[in-house]
Amino acid sequence: MVAEEAIDREFKHRVAQYLEGQLPTNCDTCGTCSSACPVHQALPGFDPRRFIRMINLGYKDELLQNTAIWYCALCNTCTVACPQDVRFKQIMEVLHKIAIAEGYVEPSFLEALKEIERECQAYRCEQIATRLIELNPELQKTEVE
Repeated sequence: MVAEEAIDREFKHRVAQYLEGQLPTNCDTCGTCSSACPVHQALPGFDPRRFIRMINLGYKDELLQNTAIWYCALCNTCTVACPQDVRFKQIMEVLHKIAIAEGYVEPSFLEALKEIERECQAYRCEQIATRLIELNPELQKTEVE
């Protein structure tokens, strides 16, 4: 059982402030988001349904201290799949903002995360360029004079 002082009953309202007032309480915990989530498929500990439940129950500290909230690929698959229009991707972005603003993450972690994002973006761009050239051989690299 979680101690009463560990519960932040206003947490869902704070999250909703960032979401144009839309509370995440319309989630009926059906699990569609989790079953659609590619991160959940690889890492079962990353569970969108569980995170929404934690927000609604006020488990702010437990949630914002959980490194799993940073695993989200922000791909929006869960939001598209959700029959209740829970905007999980936006909620994850809000959790990141709150965690940063309230000091739940170390600056060194944020720097490491930024480096990973830069590397992933470079890889993504390389893969897109490679695929475009495969599909359109006329785009082969030419020498720039």
